[in-house]
Amino acid sequence: MKMIKTILGAHFCPKKLYNNILFLLVVLILAAACFPTMGKETELYEYEVGGAIPADIFGRQFDAWKKGQIELDLPVDPRLEELKNPYDPVARKESGARYYWDYAYFEGKYFSYFGIAPIITVHAPIHALTGKLPNVPMVCLILAIAAVIMTALAYREVVLRFIQTPNLWLFLLGLAGVVSASGVYLGVLCSDMYYVAVLSAQVFSMAFIALAVRSMREEKLWARMIMLVLAAFSLTLTVWSRPTVALMCVAVFPLFIEFIFKIRKDTLKDGLLTIGAFALPLIAGAAAVMWYNNARFGSPLDFGANYQLTVSDVSLNTVDFKYLFSSFFSYFLCPIWSSDLFPYLEMHRVTVLPQGSRAFYTDRYCGIFAYGLPLGILLYPRLSLIEKMRGERDLAKSFVVAATALLALGVAFSDFCIGGVNMRYIYDVSVIVAMISAAVLMNLTEKSEGYAKPLSGIMTAALSLMSVWTNLGVVETIRKVLS
Repeated sequence: MKMIKTILGAHFCPKKLYNNILFLLVVLILAAACFPTMGKETELYEYEVGGAIPADIFGRQFDAWKKGQIELDLPVDPRLEELKNPYDPVARKESGARYYWDYAYFEGKYFSYFGIAPIITVHAPIHALTGKLPNVPMVCLILAIAAVIMTALAYREVVLRFIQTPNLWLFLLGLAGVVSASGVYLGVLCSDMYYVAVLSAQVFSMAFIALAVRSMREEKLWARMIMLVLAAFSLTLTVWSRPTVALMCVAVFPLFIEFIFKIRKDTLKDGLLTIGAFALPLIAGAAAVMWYNNARFGSPLDFGANYQLTVSDVSLNTVDFKYLFSSFFSYFLCPIWSSDLFPYLEMHRVTVLPQGSRAFYTDRYCGIFAYGLPLGILLYPRLSLIEKMRGERDLAKSFVVAATALLALGVAFSDFCIGGVNMRYIYDVSVIVAMISAAVLMNLTEKSEGYAKPLSGIMTAALSLMSVWTNLGVVETIRKVLS
């Protein structure tokens, strides 16, 4: 009995070899799980400048760059050019105009409104090495595996910042729960152009968090500066994947601000160099993003979403506070339903809108809290009370939790009003909420006493396993739809 208690009470220590081996093993298992989840064949296809135009939007953008232009090399139907409002789907249908679905059409040319990070980091290197381009399923698989690795590293750093002695087994279960709530497996199953953007955003947002938080543990100035430079580039690439996910990254900024104030007290020079290592590359990245936006759509802050040729005129989708409850229910509270077949869970299309609402794009989905693990963020007031009673208040940590909650609500509301609701949009916020929640739950377990301690540990384990189970239900629901 004593030995069992000792094993169950083991703590994760980043300096212990067997702890790191267990961590690596779980990461490898989670990454390997991408392969049986794949829904489409991966391949490299031949590409030469002036030859056949690649079939997917990212390949077409790469083709445009190789031809020295930003607009896509695609023919425009004259009937589309004659329309007063080409973004009106009814007008397009009545005119009989042919068009490329969900491409950006602006001033008589086609553009990609999708971010260019996947092209820079996947397409271009593969083409440089092989002379070929990857198809969308291959890009999704590469990004999904990278997302698992980066999510694991970010999770590790956040937990180590929140908790002095995290329980080893809860730490590993929490990792599985966070990755399950991130959307990587649905992304590799669907393997479409939308999930290229989602997975790319996860890779670089998690890389940013991992590097930024890890830099705060680094005593060597030169190593810290390198990490922060890479963190700034990762944040830029997040913007060039999905800008809304970059907004969620702001949640960890309180940790950086606290760190700057601490080192400034010791050495002003170190503080200035640390700030510069992050700020200067970030400014350069922001300038590059704005230049590219201006080159495409004539405005530094225009990412082109309003020019989509899709199911509706996206420019008419404005933020309206009457949809506040609808967005909260859809993105957070909507349950996953029971099913007769394994894994006995499935998603439905659920629409909860006020009377007189405009049309919304919806698909099968479940809210963030259906994953279980994200519920942990709701328990932070109890953790904060315990810390206050012990005189252990951590203001930076409190600000991170508060910022995560507020940003998640804001991004969900904005996404709902402008885009609608489906799992892709929900994954904009779910992974960071799940990560912070896991850290809160483990911190609560660490600081609870008496019977509250094992109960808190059991709850953390149960919510982590619930996240894994819900992910199975989400994936299987979409697998049935696709088949």
